[in-house]
Amino acid sequence: MDSEALFIIFVFVCGACFGSFLNCLAFRMIRKEDWIKGRSHCPSCGHVLGFFDLIPVLSWCFLKGRCRYCGNRISVRYLFSELFMGIVFVLAYLKTVPDIFLLINRLILFSIFFCLSLIDLESYIIPD
Repeated sequence: MDSEALFIIFVFVCGACFGSFLNCLAFRMIRKEDWIKGRSHCPSCGHVLGFFDLIPVLSWCFLKGRCRYCGNRISVRYLFSELFMGIVFVLAYLKTVPDIFLLINRLILFSIFFCLSLIDLESYIIPD
């Protein structure tokens, strides 16, 4: 595998991690939880998640969309947000390869809109 393909995989993983963070941010903002200090936890049982429970995309797939501790279903929204942002990061990178500042600006803009969309999908507080 060449270095360009490895870098694209790295960009996807970074995007998936960022998608996981944005989903967590939206979840906590809706519920008025502290999004800076708190650790990630199961939305059903509240158990604090460990390192292997937080690996984007892979954890959801290996656990078959269920909490390791209580067995309750975990929303597919977590998987889709990680996959979506991973793909967005890769596409933004491929579109703006030579211009790093344009890439950063696009990723910031996409991230803001994505987080706002997640908040609106659940709470309907953003006006049309």
